Amino acid sequence: MKLGRISDNLTVIYQDVLERGLMTPDGYQALSRLYYMRKAVSLRESAVKLVLYEDSMKDPRVVPIQNHIAYVPIIDKNYRIFLEDIDGTRYADTGICFVEDFLNENYEGRLERRAEDPLPFMLSRFTHRSEPTFSGDDLQLIQRLLFMPEIRQEYLESLFRPMMDYLKEKGREEVLSSYLWEHRENPVSDVALRNEMLIYGIANDHELDVYQIMKTQYALGVRQEQLLRVLNAVIEETIDQSDDFLISLSAWLFERDCCSEETIAYLNRYYTGTVDLMDKLFRHTEQDRMENTELAQRTLTQMLYTDRHDKYPEKLYLAFLRRHPNKMVAEAFLTYWSRQYLLGNVEPGFSCFENLMRIQRVEENPNDSCRIALLKYLC
Repeated sequence: MKLGRISDNLTVIYQDVLERGLMTPDGYQALSRLYYMRKAVSLRESAVKLVLYEDSMKDPRVVPIQNHIAYVPIIDKNYRIFLEDIDGTRYADTGICFVEDFLNENYEGRLERRAEDPLPFMLSRFTHRSEPTFSGDDLQLIQRLLFMPEIRQEYLESLFRPMMDYLKEKGREEVLSSYLWEHRENPVSDVALRNEMLIYGIANDHELDVYQIMKTQYALGVRQEQLLRVLNAVIEETIDQSDDFLISLSAWLFERDCCSEETIAYLNRYYTGTVDLMDKLFRHTEQDRMENTELAQRTLTQMLYTDRHDKYPEKLYLAFLRRHPNKMVAEAFLTYWSRQYLLGNVEPGFSCFENLMRIQRVEENPNDSCRIALLKYLC
Protein backbone atom coordinates (compact mmCIF):
# COMPACT_ATOMS: atom_id res chain seq x y z
CA MET A 1 0.00 0.00 0.00
CA LYS A 2 2.79 2.40 0.89
CA LEU A 3 4.49 1.55 -2.39
CA GLY A 4 1.36 2.51 -4.29
CA ARG A 5 0.72 -1.00 -5.56
CA ILE A 6 -2.73 -1.73 -6.90
CA SER A 7 -4.54 -4.60 -8.59
CA ASP A 8 -7.91 -6.32 -8.46
CA ASN A 9 -6.75 -8.65 -5.69
CA LEU A 10 -5.14 -5.87 -3.67
CA THR A 11 -8.31 -3.81 -4.01
CA VAL A 12 -10.31 -6.54 -2.30
CA ILE A 13 -7.74 -6.73 0.50
CA TYR A 14 -7.64 -2.95 1.00
CA GLN A 15 -11.41 -2.71 1.24
CA ASP A 16 -11.58 -5.65 3.65
CA VAL A 17 -9.01 -4.03 5.96
CA LEU A 18 -11.03 -0.82 5.86
CA GLU A 19 -14.27 -2.63 6.67
CA ARG A 20 -12.70 -4.43 9.61
CA GLY A 21 -11.22 -1.20 11.02
CA LEU A 22 -7.70 -2.63 11.00
CA MET A 23 -6.13 0.27 9.13
CA THR A 24 -3.24 2.07 10.84
CA PRO A 25 -2.72 5.87 10.54
CA ASP A 26 0.10 5.25 8.09
CA GLY A 27 -2.14 2.89 6.18
CA TYR A 28 -4.89 5.51 5.93
CA GLN A 29 -2.43 8.04 4.54
CA ALA A 30 -1.10 5.54 2.03
CA LEU A 31 -4.56 4.47 0.94
CA SER A 32 -5.76 8.07 0.64
CA ARG A 33 -3.12 8.57 -2.04
CA LEU A 34 -4.65 5.70 -3.99
CA TYR A 35 -8.31 6.67 -3.57
CA TYR A 36 -8.65 8.37 -6.96
CA MET A 37 -6.84 5.61 -8.79
CA ARG A 38 -9.01 4.17 -11.55
CA LYS A 39 -8.79 0.92 -13.46
CA ALA A 40 -8.93 1.52 -17.21
CA VAL A 41 -9.62 -1.51 -19.42
CA SER A 42 -8.43 -1.18 -23.03
CA LEU A 43 -10.16 -3.06 -25.82
CA ARG A 44 -7.56 -2.08 -28.37
CA GLU A 45 -5.06 -4.87 -28.88
CA SER A 46 -2.18 -2.67 -30.07
CA ALA A 47 -2.48 0.02 -27.36
CA VAL A 48 0.59 0.27 -25.14
CA LYS A 49 -0.06 3.56 -23.31
CA LEU A 50 -2.99 5.41 -21.81
CA VAL A 51 -2.89 9.22 -21.96
CA LEU A 52 -5.22 11.12 -19.64
CA TYR A 53 -6.07 14.80 -20.14
CA GLU A 54 -7.93 16.51 -17.30
CA ASP A 55 -9.51 19.93 -17.68
CA SER A 56 -7.82 21.29 -14.56
CA MET A 57 -4.36 19.80 -15.07
CA LYS A 58 -1.54 21.35 -17.07
CA ASP A 59 0.16 18.16 -18.20
CA PRO A 60 -1.33 14.83 -19.26
CA ARG A 61 -0.80 11.66 -17.26
CA VAL A 62 0.78 8.85 -19.24
CA VAL A 63 0.70 5.29 -17.86
CA PRO A 64 1.57 1.94 -19.45
CA ILE A 65 -1.06 -0.59 -20.46
CA GLN A 66 -0.32 -4.16 -19.41
CA ASN A 67 -2.64 -7.02 -20.29
CA HIS A 68 -5.22 -4.45 -21.49
CA ILE A 69 -5.26 -2.80 -18.05
CA ALA A 70 -3.89 0.53 -16.85
CA TYR A 71 -4.19 2.19 -13.46
CA VAL A 72 -4.42 5.97 -13.56
CA PRO A 73 -5.47 8.63 -10.97
CA ILE A 74 -8.48 10.63 -12.19
CA ILE A 75 -9.41 13.62 -10.01
CA ASP A 76 -11.26 15.93 -12.41
CA LYS A 77 -14.82 15.28 -13.50
CA ASN A 78 -13.96 16.53 -16.97
CA TYR A 79 -11.34 14.34 -18.58
CA ARG A 80 -10.47 12.67 -21.87
CA ILE A 81 -8.63 9.38 -22.39
CA PHE A 82 -6.48 8.52 -25.41
CA LEU A 83 -4.99 5.14 -26.20
CA GLU A 84 -1.58 5.22 -27.82
CA ASP A 85 -0.07 2.55 -30.07
CA ILE A 86 3.61 1.73 -30.16
CA ASP A 87 4.07 4.02 -33.19
CA GLY A 88 2.67 7.03 -31.28
CA THR A 89 -0.76 7.08 -32.93
CA ARG A 90 -3.48 8.05 -30.49
CA TYR A 91 -7.14 7.03 -30.49
CA ALA A 92 -9.98 8.73 -28.62
CA ASP A 93 -12.94 6.43 -29.31
CA THR A 94 -14.88 6.12 -26.06
CA GLY A 95 -15.94 2.61 -26.99
CA ILE A 96 -12.43 1.16 -26.77
CA CYS A 97 -11.75 1.99 -23.10
CA PHE A 98 -13.78 1.51 -19.93
CA VAL A 99 -13.01 3.03 -16.53
CA GLU A 100 -13.81 1.42 -13.18
CA ASP A 101 -13.55 2.86 -9.66
CA PHE A 102 -10.90 1.51 -7.32
CA LEU A 103 -12.51 2.05 -3.91
CA ASN A 104 -16.12 2.59 -2.97
CA GLU A 105 -17.04 6.28 -2.62
CA ASN A 106 -18.32 5.58 0.89
CA TYR A 107 -14.71 5.57 2.07
CA GLU A 108 -14.00 9.07 0.76
CA GLY A 109 -14.79 11.01 3.93
CA ARG A 110 -12.88 8.64 6.18
CA LEU A 111 -9.78 8.75 3.96
CA GLU A 112 -9.88 12.51 3.51
CA ARG A 113 -9.92 13.13 7.25
CA ARG A 114 -6.79 11.02 7.66
CA ALA A 115 -5.01 12.03 4.45
CA GLU A 116 -1.60 13.62 4.66
CA ASP A 117 -2.66 16.02 1.91
CA PRO A 118 -6.43 16.57 1.44
CA LEU A 119 -5.97 18.66 -1.72
CA PRO A 120 -6.95 15.90 -4.22
CA PHE A 121 -10.19 15.38 -2.31
CA MET A 122 -10.97 19.09 -2.21
CA LEU A 123 -10.15 19.54 -5.90
CA SER A 124 -12.20 16.53 -6.97
CA ARG A 125 -15.19 17.68 -4.95
CA PHE A 126 -14.90 21.15 -6.49
CA THR A 127 -14.70 19.90 -10.09
CA HIS A 128 -17.82 17.77 -9.54
CA ARG A 129 -19.95 20.79 -8.58
CA SER A 130 -22.60 21.86 -11.03
CA GLU A 131 -21.19 25.42 -11.06
CA PRO A 132 -17.58 26.52 -10.45
CA THR A 133 -18.36 28.52 -7.31
CA PHE A 134 -16.70 28.59 -3.91
CA SER A 135 -18.45 28.39 -0.56
CA GLY A 136 -18.09 27.20 3.01
CA ASP A 137 -14.52 26.34 3.93
CA ASP A 138 -13.03 26.69 0.45
CA LEU A 139 -10.43 29.25 1.54
CA GLN A 140 -7.79 26.56 1.94
CA LEU A 141 -8.64 25.16 -1.49
CA ILE A 142 -8.19 28.58 -3.08
CA GLN A 143 -4.86 29.13 -1.36
CA ARG A 144 -3.65 25.75 -2.57
CA LEU A 145 -4.94 26.15 -6.12
CA LEU A 146 -3.16 29.46 -6.62
CA PHE A 147 0.23 27.91 -5.95
CA MET A 148 -0.30 24.43 -7.34
CA PRO A 149 2.13 24.05 -10.28
CA GLU A 150 0.17 21.14 -11.77
CA ILE A 151 -2.92 23.29 -12.39
CA ARG A 152 -3.45 24.50 -15.94
CA GLN A 153 -3.15 28.30 -16.08
CA GLU A 154 -6.22 28.82 -18.30
CA TYR A 155 -8.31 26.74 -15.91
CA LEU A 156 -7.03 28.69 -12.92
CA GLU A 157 -7.79 32.02 -14.59
CA SER A 158 -11.35 30.89 -15.29
CA LEU A 159 -11.81 30.57 -11.51
CA PHE A 160 -10.47 34.01 -10.58
CA ARG A 161 -13.85 35.75 -10.66
CA PRO A 162 -15.72 33.22 -8.46
CA MET A 163 -12.65 33.17 -6.20
CA MET A 164 -12.79 36.94 -5.75
CA ASP A 165 -16.55 36.88 -5.10
CA TYR A 166 -16.02 34.32 -2.35
CA LEU A 167 -12.98 36.06 -0.87
CA LYS A 168 -14.78 39.41 -0.71
CA GLU A 169 -17.56 37.79 1.30
CA LYS A 170 -14.91 36.52 3.70
CA GLY A 171 -12.99 39.81 3.74
CA ARG A 172 -9.90 38.07 2.36
CA GLU A 173 -9.64 39.49 -1.16
CA GLU A 174 -5.92 40.12 -0.62
CA VAL A 175 -5.36 36.37 -1.08
CA LEU A 176 -6.12 36.65 -4.80
CA SER A 177 -5.06 40.28 -5.20
CA SER A 178 -1.57 39.52 -3.94
CA TYR A 179 -1.31 36.54 -6.28
CA LEU A 180 -2.37 38.65 -9.27
CA TRP A 181 0.12 41.33 -8.29
CA GLU A 182 2.99 38.86 -7.98
CA HIS A 183 2.10 37.59 -11.47
CA ARG A 184 1.39 41.01 -12.97
CA GLU A 185 3.49 40.21 -16.03
CA ASN A 186 0.43 38.22 -17.14
CA PRO A 187 -2.29 40.67 -18.31
CA VAL A 188 -5.60 40.35 -16.45
CA SER A 189 -8.49 40.56 -18.90
CA ASP A 190 -11.23 40.94 -16.28
CA VAL A 191 -11.47 44.66 -15.46
CA ALA A 192 -12.80 44.14 -11.94
CA LEU A 193 -9.97 41.73 -11.09
CA ARG A 194 -7.42 44.08 -12.61
CA ASN A 195 -8.72 46.89 -10.43
CA GLU A 196 -8.32 44.72 -7.34
CA MET A 197 -4.77 43.91 -8.38
CA LEU A 198 -3.92 47.59 -8.91
CA ILE A 199 -5.51 48.60 -5.59
CA TYR A 200 -3.30 46.02 -3.89
CA GLY A 201 -0.24 47.42 -5.65
CA ILE A 202 -1.09 50.98 -4.65
CA ALA A 203 -1.76 49.99 -1.04
CA ASN A 204 1.68 48.40 -0.91
CA ASP A 205 3.53 51.44 -2.30
CA HIS A 206 4.14 50.13 -5.82
CA GLU A 207 2.75 53.22 -7.56
CA LEU A 208 5.39 53.31 -10.31
CA ASP A 209 4.71 49.69 -11.25
CA VAL A 210 0.98 50.36 -11.18
CA TYR A 211 1.48 53.29 -13.55
CA GLN A 212 3.30 51.10 -16.08
CA ILE A 213 0.39 48.65 -16.03
CA MET A 214 -2.11 51.49 -16.43
CA LYS A 215 -0.35 52.60 -19.63
CA THR A 216 -1.28 49.34 -21.36
CA GLN A 217 -4.40 48.15 -19.51
CA TYR A 218 -7.63 49.99 -18.68
CA ALA A 219 -7.60 51.07 -15.05
CA LEU A 220 -10.14 53.89 -14.67
CA GLY A 221 -12.27 51.66 -12.44
CA VAL A 222 -9.85 52.32 -9.59
CA ARG A 223 -11.02 55.06 -7.23
CA GLN A 224 -9.93 58.53 -8.25
CA GLU A 225 -8.12 59.14 -4.97
CA GLN A 226 -5.98 56.07 -5.59
CA LEU A 227 -5.25 57.12 -9.17
CA LEU A 228 -4.20 60.50 -7.86
CA ARG A 229 -1.80 58.83 -5.45
CA VAL A 230 -0.20 57.02 -8.39
CA LEU A 231 0.11 60.21 -10.43
CA ASN A 232 1.67 62.11 -7.53
CA ALA A 233 4.35 59.44 -7.18
CA VAL A 234 5.05 59.35 -10.93
CA ILE A 235 5.20 63.14 -11.23
CA GLU A 236 7.68 63.29 -8.37
CA GLU A 237 9.95 61.01 -10.40
CA THR A 238 9.39 62.61 -13.83
CA ILE A 239 8.60 66.29 -13.19
CA ASP A 240 11.09 67.41 -15.86
CA GLN A 241 9.74 65.06 -18.53
CA SER A 242 6.61 65.49 -20.60
CA ASP A 243 4.61 62.25 -20.63
CA ASP A 244 1.50 62.30 -22.82
CA PHE A 245 -0.27 59.57 -20.84
CA LEU A 246 0.54 61.23 -17.54
CA ILE A 247 -0.74 64.55 -18.86
CA SER A 248 -3.95 62.98 -20.17
CA LEU A 249 -4.69 61.10 -16.97
CA SER A 250 -3.94 64.13 -14.79
CA ALA A 251 -6.27 66.21 -16.97
CA TRP A 252 -8.97 63.51 -16.81
CA LEU A 253 -8.89 63.63 -13.01
CA PHE A 254 -8.69 67.43 -12.91
CA GLU A 255 -11.78 67.64 -15.11
CA ARG A 256 -13.55 65.63 -12.38
CA ASP A 257 -12.29 67.98 -9.65
CA CYS A 258 -9.73 65.49 -8.39
CA CYS A 259 -6.29 67.06 -8.23
CA SER A 260 -3.28 67.74 -6.09
CA GLU A 261 -0.55 70.34 -5.97
CA GLU A 262 1.64 67.96 -8.00
CA THR A 263 -0.86 67.35 -10.80
CA ILE A 264 -1.78 71.03 -11.05
CA ALA A 265 1.88 72.00 -11.33
CA TYR A 266 2.44 69.31 -13.96
CA LEU A 267 -0.56 70.37 -16.03
CA ASN A 268 0.42 74.01 -15.66
CA ARG A 269 3.75 73.12 -17.19
CA TYR A 270 2.71 70.79 -20.00
CA TYR A 271 -1.05 70.64 -20.65
CA THR A 272 -2.66 71.79 -23.87
CA GLY A 273 -6.21 70.68 -24.52
CA THR A 274 -9.75 72.01 -24.55
CA VAL A 275 -10.17 75.71 -23.93
CA ASP A 276 -12.65 75.10 -21.11
CA LEU A 277 -10.28 72.86 -19.20
CA MET A 278 -7.29 75.11 -19.84
CA ASP A 279 -9.28 78.09 -18.58
CA LYS A 280 -10.29 76.11 -15.48
CA LEU A 281 -6.65 75.18 -14.93
CA PHE A 282 -5.59 78.81 -15.33
CA ARG A 283 -8.09 79.94 -12.70
CA HIS A 284 -6.83 77.22 -10.36
CA THR A 285 -3.24 78.32 -10.80
CA GLU A 286 -4.24 81.92 -10.14
CA GLN A 287 -5.79 80.89 -6.84
CA ASP A 288 -2.64 78.97 -5.92
CA ARG A 289 -0.43 81.90 -7.03
CA MET A 290 1.53 79.74 -9.45
CA GLU A 291 3.65 81.13 -12.26
CA ASN A 292 1.30 80.56 -15.21
CA THR A 293 2.54 82.79 -18.01
CA GLU A 294 3.29 79.86 -20.32
CA LEU A 295 -0.11 78.34 -19.57
CA ALA A 296 -1.77 81.66 -20.39
CA GLN A 297 0.05 81.79 -23.73
CA ARG A 298 -0.96 78.21 -24.60
CA THR A 299 -4.55 78.95 -23.63
CA LEU A 300 -4.74 82.13 -25.71
CA THR A 301 -3.20 80.34 -28.67
CA GLN A 302 -5.74 77.52 -28.31
CA MET A 303 -8.56 80.06 -28.16
CA LEU A 304 -7.55 81.47 -31.53
CA TYR A 305 -8.33 78.08 -33.12
CA THR A 306 -11.78 77.70 -31.59
CA ASP A 307 -15.17 79.34 -32.07
CA ARG A 308 -15.71 80.12 -28.43
CA HIS A 309 -14.90 83.81 -27.93
CA ASP A 310 -18.00 85.11 -26.18
CA LYS A 311 -16.06 86.86 -23.44
CA TYR A 312 -12.82 88.80 -23.53
CA PRO A 313 -10.18 86.86 -21.47
CA GLU A 314 -8.83 89.81 -19.50
CA LYS A 315 -6.99 87.85 -16.79
CA LEU A 316 -5.49 85.43 -19.27
CA TYR A 317 -4.17 88.24 -21.39
CA LEU A 318 -2.68 90.10 -18.42
CA ALA A 319 -0.95 86.89 -17.26
CA PHE A 320 0.34 86.42 -20.79
CA LEU A 321 1.91 89.90 -20.67
CA ARG A 322 3.78 89.36 -17.38
CA ARG A 323 6.93 88.16 -19.07
CA HIS A 324 8.28 88.59 -22.57
CA PRO A 325 5.19 87.57 -24.56
CA ASN A 326 5.39 85.84 -27.91
CA LYS A 327 5.03 88.66 -30.46
CA MET A 328 3.11 86.58 -33.01
CA VAL A 329 0.61 85.35 -30.42
CA ALA A 330 0.17 88.87 -29.06
CA GLU A 331 -0.48 90.31 -32.54
CA ALA A 332 -2.90 87.51 -33.46
CA PHE A 333 -4.79 87.99 -30.19
CA LEU A 334 -5.13 91.77 -30.56
CA THR A 335 -6.06 91.49 -34.22
CA TYR A 336 -8.82 89.02 -33.46
CA TRP A 337 -10.35 91.07 -30.67
CA SER A 338 -10.02 94.26 -32.72
CA ARG A 339 -12.09 92.63 -35.45
CA GLN A 340 -14.64 91.44 -32.90
CA TYR A 341 -14.86 94.97 -31.55
CA LEU A 342 -15.30 96.47 -35.03
CA LEU A 343 -18.05 93.97 -35.80
CA GLY A 344 -19.82 94.92 -32.61
CA ASN A 345 -19.74 91.38 -31.22
CA VAL A 346 -17.94 92.15 -27.95
CA GLU A 347 -16.38 95.00 -25.99
CA PRO A 348 -12.73 94.12 -25.17
CA GLY A 349 -11.27 95.10 -21.82
CA PHE A 350 -9.01 98.07 -21.23
CA SER A 351 -5.89 95.91 -21.53
CA CYS A 352 -6.66 95.40 -25.21
CA PHE A 353 -6.78 99.10 -26.03
CA GLU A 354 -3.89 99.91 -23.75
CA ASN A 355 -1.71 97.57 -25.76
CA LEU A 356 -3.11 98.83 -29.03
CA MET A 357 -1.96 102.32 -28.02
CA ARG A 358 1.45 100.98 -27.01
CA ILE A 359 1.80 99.24 -30.36
CA GLN A 360 0.76 102.42 -32.15
CA ARG A 361 3.50 104.34 -30.34
CA VAL A 362 6.21 101.71 -30.59
CA GLU A 363 5.48 99.62 -33.67
CA GLU A 364 6.01 101.03 -37.15
CA ASN A 365 3.35 99.03 -38.96
CA PRO A 366 0.40 97.87 -36.82
CA ASN A 367 -2.18 96.14 -39.02
CA ASP A 368 -5.34 97.86 -40.22
CA SER A 369 -7.68 96.04 -37.86
CA CYS A 370 -5.70 97.24 -34.85
CA ARG A 371 -5.46 100.83 -36.07
CA ILE A 372 -9.16 101.13 -36.93
CA ALA A 373 -10.21 99.54 -33.65
CA LEU A 374 -8.07 102.00 -31.75
CA LEU A 375 -9.54 104.94 -33.68
CA LYS A 376 -13.04 103.75 -32.89
CA TYR A 377 -12.17 103.40 -29.22
CA LEU A 378 -10.58 106.85 -29.01
CA CYS A 379 -13.53 108.43 -30.71
